[in-house]
Amino acid sequence: MKHTLLLSAAFLMASLSGACGQAGEAGGTPDARPVAELSGTDTPDGETQVNPTDSPEAILAALPRTIVVDNDVLTADVSIDEAVFSFTPALAQDIVADAQARIDAMEADAKTYQKVDPDYFRPYALKIDWQVTGA
Repeated sequence: MKHTLLLSAAFLMASLSGACGQAGEAGGTPDARPVAELSGTDTPDGETQVNPTDSPEAILAALPRTIVVDNDVLTADVSIDEAVFSFTPALAQDIVADAQARIDAMEADAKTYQKVDPDYFRPYALKIDWQVTGA
């Protein structure tokens, strides 16, 4: 039984590592950098400019604690508690990236819906509050 479990675990690890791929292989992305290396400063168009040489503290300081979008197709308000940044910095980076991706996807969907059926369309709304509830 013990040997079967070890063999199963070894097979699972081998199949997962092969399926996921490595950077530069067919399944990987050769130019992708880990999120922890990314940081940025705001540019006039609101985008973040990446500076891979910044310290982790500077990276966290550059991340927004709130993201607000208010236009004709989407009203979005995302707020992230400061405790998330201090307790789990890597998770905070993922949360900010995820929130921005959700906003971008909803905005694109809302614009498409508005074009297809302008008489029935109503603006989308999104509100997310991230907080640490226990540690």
